[in-house]
Amino acid sequence: TDDNNVCTADGCNPSTGIYHTPINVDDNNTCTTDGCDIVTGVYHTQLPCNISLLMKMYIEGFYSGVGLMQNGFNSNYNSAGCLNTDYVGLSSDSTDVDTVGVTLMSPVAPYNPVDSAIGILKTNGTLSVSFASASPGNYYLKINHRNSIETWSASAVLMGATTTYDFSDALSKAYGNNQQDLGDGNYAIFNGDIADSNNGFGGIIGLQDGIVESADYSDLENAVSVIASGYVIADITGDGIVESADYGLIENAVYLIRIVMRP
Repeated sequence: TDDNNVCTADGCNPSTGIYHTPINVDDNNTCTTDGCDIVTGVYHTQLPCNISLLMKMYIEGFYSGVGLMQNGFNSNYNSAGCLNTDYVGLSSDSTDVDTVGVTLMSPVAPYNPVDSAIGILKTNGTLSVSFASASPGNYYLKINHRNSIETWSASAVLMGATTTYDFSDALSKAYGNNQQDLGDGNYAIFNGDIADSNNGFGGIIGLQDGIVESADYSDLENAVSVIASGYVIADITGDGIVESADYGLIENAVYLIRIVMRP
């Protein structure tokens, strides 16, 4: 009954005779074209395929109450309403808070990164990003921000063409419950882990040690000594100036040993 075609299942039915049934080639991945070559067998050709993520999160120090955060990008407008363009990263959109990096991480050890994207966090906690290189599947979500503790989703998230994930509605949405209870039914990632550079994406994800400790406190003191204002990394409350409120937040974080938690 063999028709020498690897793309068929061959057999013989006593009633109907010989059959050659095409095999199932569908891998249930909308980002591949599936087929079968009679010589080489089944194939799955990768297509350009974006994964869109709509996420919600708050940053502890930036939170101003009632489900809103400081519009940190806009903290350096002068009294005439003019933007001081000396500070890189400022936005003219009053609903912008800051840039946040999101990375899709493999769901199995050693949990390697698969794809990354940068988005603009909004004052209401929403963040939209798209991933061009990853295929739909299960991934941990890893959040990085220029002065916050790296935070992972509690478990791997099934990512399809469009996926939503809300860190803010439960402590347990973050790995190890590593969030701050804001006291109003919302939760926020911890901040105070100050990056060593303010140069683009590297200042967001590359240069932090994953713990709020004395080095971060020193960075904040240095910023206070030069009366730093505008879009500066040491501004962990997002209000445009490094001062007593930032001290209070980082002192508490150091005392409580805020540290990254990962699988």
